[in-house]
Amino acid sequence: MDNLRRFFLTASIIIFISLCIGGFITALNYDPKEVQLEPGNPTPLPAVGDIYNPEKYQLEDLYKDNVLFILTPKEDKSAVDFLISKYNPQTQDLNFLIVPDDLKVVNHENKKQICTLGEYFKSQKGSGVADYLTSLLQIDIAGYCTFTYKDLTSFIKTFGAVKCTLPYGIKFISSDSDNITYSTGINYSSGEVTLSGDSAVNLINFIEDDYAALDGEIIEYYDGYYNENYAKEIHSAMSDDFVYIFINGFINKFTPDYQEKINDGFSKLKETSDSNITDSMLKGMTYKLCEINKDKVNFYRLTGTPVYNNNFYITYNNEILNIKSGERKAATEILDLAFS
Repeated sequence: MDNLRRFFLTASIIIFISLCIGGFITALNYDPKEVQLEPGNPTPLPAVGDIYNPEKYQLEDLYKDNVLFILTPKEDKSAVDFLISKYNPQTQDLNFLIVPDDLKVVNHENKKQICTLGEYFKSQKGSGVADYLTSLLQIDIAGYCTFTYKDLTSFIKTFGAVKCTLPYGIKFISSDSDNITYSTGINYSSGEVTLSGDSAVNLINFIEDDYAALDGEIIEYYDGYYNENYAKEIHSAMSDDFVYIFINGFINKFTPDYQEKINDGFSKLKETSDSNITDSMLKGMTYKLCEINKDKVNFYRLTGTPVYNNNFYITYNNEILNIKSGERKAATEILDLAFS
C-alpha cells in the first residue's frame, strides 16, 4: 500500500513540474505586440459558405414559371388570342409564345370531336386550356389569366395609349358578316400608329372578322407564307402578328419610373379577370419589369399546317417560329430553352 501511495505522489510531482516548465517557456516567448485586440472588436472568424443576402434569397423564391394569358370578347364567347409568358426576375429574361386560336384540338376520348383552341376555351375555360397546352407542349403552365375586351380597354387606360408599328396598312373595305362588332372607319397606313384601349379593341374585332375583305397590301405581305386564296388563313396570321406588334409597343413604353403603373395595372387585371394568379405570383411576374433590357425580350409563335375539314384549323407541326429572327426550330429546342 505504501509503495502505491509513493508511486502516485511521485507521478503528481513530475506532472506539476512539467506544467510549470512549459508555462515558464511560453511566458518567455510571449510578445504583447503580436496581439492587439480593441475592446468591442473581436477577431473576425473566417467565413464559411455564402454570406446571407436577403434580397438574393427573396429573388430565388419569386415566381418564375409560365403564365397563360387568354383574350376573349366576353366570358361566354370563344377566345381570340392565347399567349404564354415566362419572366425570370433574377435574369430578367422575358419570353412570349403566341398560340393560334385556330389550333386544332382533338378530343382524345372521341377522335371525331374536333374543334379549335378558341372553341375549346368556351367549354373548358382558362384552367382547361392551361391543362391542355401543358400536355401538348410538355411544359408547366401553373398560372392563367382570362380577360375580356372590357378588361383590356381598362388595362390600356392605366398605361396610356400604345405606339405600334404596323408592317402594312389596314383599312376597312367591306364585310359579308351579319354581325359587325367594330367601327368601320378603320384606315391605318403602315408604320407607327397610336392606339388607345378602344381603338386597339376595335382593330382586334376587325382582324377577327373572317368575312372582311382584305386590302391588296395585306395579301401581298402574306403571299408565300399563307395561301392568299384563303382569307381565314390571313386573318389568323394577322391576329397572331398583332399580338406581337401590340405587346412589343407596350414594352417599349417601359421606363424606370413606370413600375408603379405596372403593379397597378396588373393588380387590377388580376381582380377583374378569371385568374388563378396570386399576389405572390404577381410579385414575381412584375418584379423590376420596368427596368427590363429590351434585348432580353423574345417572341415566338407556335406554327402548324393549315387544314380545311368543314372548318379551318392549324395542325401543330412541332415547330416554333422566332418572330424577330424569322428562324424556325424544333419545338422542343425552344420550349426547353425558354419555357422550361
